[in-house]
Amino acid sequence: MSSPESPWRTQTPESTGLARYFQTIRAHIRFVAACVIISLAAATLYLARTDDVYEAHAQVLVQPVPSDATTQLGLGLLRETGDPTRPLETLARIVTTNALGERVIKELKLQDSPRDLLLRVQAAPVAQSNIVDIAARAPTPQEAQRIANAFGQGIVDDRTERLHQELDAVIPRVRAQVSSLSAAALAQPGSPLEQLRELQTLREGADPTVRLETPATLPTSPVEPRPLLTMIAALLGGLVVGIGGAFLLQLLDPRLRRESQLRDSYRLPIVARVPDPERGAKGQRSGEFSRESFNIYRPLRVALDDVEPGGGARMILLTAPPHPSGTSSTAAGLAWSLARGGERVLLIAADTTQRSLADAFKVKEPRSGFAEVLAGTAELREAVVRVGEGDGLLVMPAGDVRDVPDAAFGHAAAQRFAEDVGGPFDWVIVDAPPLDRVGDLLSVADRADDVLVVVRPGESRLRDIEALTEALEEHRIQPRGFIVAGG
Repeated sequence: MSSPESPWRTQTPESTGLARYFQTIRAHIRFVAACVIISLAAATLYLARTDDVYEAHAQVLVQPVPSDATTQLGLGLLRETGDPTRPLETLARIVTTNALGERVIKELKLQDSPRDLLLRVQAAPVAQSNIVDIAARAPTPQEAQRIANAFGQGIVDDRTERLHQELDAVIPRVRAQVSSLSAAALAQPGSPLEQLRELQTLREGADPTVRLETPATLPTSPVEPRPLLTMIAALLGGLVVGIGGAFLLQLLDPRLRRESQLRDSYRLPIVARVPDPERGAKGQRSGEFSRESFNIYRPLRVALDDVEPGGGARMILLTAPPHPSGTSSTAAGLAWSLARGGERVLLIAADTTQRSLADAFKVKEPRSGFAEVLAGTAELREAVVRVGEGDGLLVMPAGDVRDVPDAAFGHAAAQRFAEDVGGPFDWVIVDAPPLDRVGDLLSVADRADDVLVVVRPGESRLRDIEALTEALEEHRIQPRGFIVAGG
């Protein structure tokens, strides 16, 4: 069947940019949706099984003493340094020590170990200020508030106690020094008497360098988990994984996913969409298809009947790219459906790589087949077997191509074969292998009235379809259209 002048394979450049992205995502939309659903389900499970966590903040004011203060020399007070943040960092490290943790556990009667408690407490300087922020987390807002305040007041009390212990050791020594000096010496500025008075003043109060400035307030909402942020993160994460996986799948497995891919590359119609036929229904004879198959193939019969044959049998050749495509089942179903409609049909199994059609119809396969008839070494009647009762459907197996010379597959042999089978039958259905890989049968395809390419979404590879159609175009054979199998 020669191709007309108008091209049927469109040379559309590969899509780029957003169009290509959208096409890839649309082709794998189920995978993307599955990733999003799994991600959202995991986030929902996380939210359902995660306890609420509340966070409370207490703030401690740090006021270091001047570095030149002489009275407090030797005492463990925070002092000014060249780095203004150093006293704050020092205090923040002291807050998260085991000693202070043990103090808070004892005060609040907690069951935590110091290590576990400190994992729930953080202390950090507040930028551009003299404030150290103490953050405490707990399952309840009341506990978080109590722990934050306990650490805030605890650091003040702890440093005060340490200061008083140092003063209790220093004051007696200064007092003894004062008693040994004269009144004139004690009247001098900066005398031991003046130092004694300052030390006694310090002993009466708290550590002047630290103060609980802002006690923690009761938290009103948990900081973890955050349902809205968690679900948004899960949605975005699922989309990222799904889209990334879609492009990876497209790279590793570029299969036909939708009919629009065929329309974008070929000016050929979708002749029919046929699901996989069922055989062996209860109560029907061996080798017959189900009753539904007659209606399943009605659209295909109608599409093929729209052109009257020019005389003799109407030869229909079905081919497909490699891998499971449904060519044999489609050819068998079409032949059986035509025969049930009262037509005389010859079904030829030209694909030696597939299971024998005679075996599929559960009839005994003859010794000769399509290869021998094409080569002229066997008669037509010797290579066919009847299916069911009457002469409505006959099957011709592939035969043995090993004993057939290459010249048997030429144009002359194909012409003679078409004339031989054209007399006794109304329809000749040829189940052919991929014509780009078995080029010997291109001469038979050229003699066919219609060539149909069978594809199966999800299994047929785009590059294999491209290779098959390139071989047909090279031999000026234009297919009638596509049959989408397995739909």
